[in-house]
Amino acid sequence: MKILSAEQIRQLDAYTIEHEPIASIDLMERASRSFAQWFVRACPPQEERPVLVFCGTGNNGGDGLAIARLLAERFYQVEVFHCKISERGSADFQANLSRLVKKRTVPIHTLTAGQSLPAIPPRSILIDALFGSGLNRPVEGYWAELIEHLNRAQASRVAVDIPSGLFADRASSGTVFR
Repeated sequence: MKILSAEQIRQLDAYTIEHEPIASIDLMERASRSFAQWFVRACPPQEERPVLVFCGTGNNGGDGLAIARLLAERFYQVEVFHCKISERGSADFQANLSRLVKKRTVPIHTLTAGQSLPAIPPRSILIDALFGSGLNRPVEGYWAELIEHLNRAQASRVAVDIPSGLFADRASSGTVFR
């Protein structure tokens, strides 16, 4: 197994998009399919075991939206929490949000800073797609409170890309999804 820095991963993504050729949205779909295939093996669908996907507004959130759609197609009980960390999402995030809205099979809840934290049903599986490898400062305020809330939940947890709050290339000093 090779361990790469965040910058090396960004360079490989850019190289793949430029030379394969593949659009970034298609690369995101490919990565999301791989995650979903792993998830199906690791966590077979069960009644009374909802999957709650917490999506930021960047490409990590776009991955989460695609994963939510793919898991719903495999009969998981999925809900998305669209966390409005910024007003506008990345282009690939917006594309995957549109795809998910058109499907009308997955409830989408919008969370904004200052809102009440969501109830987490016991035995849920939480998927963290809030912040990805591009995070360069500690998570603070409402979003740190949300991560701490998710960490306290009686639920299983899995992160897309890298746990939110964890820096890819240096030690993290703040709240981290665990």
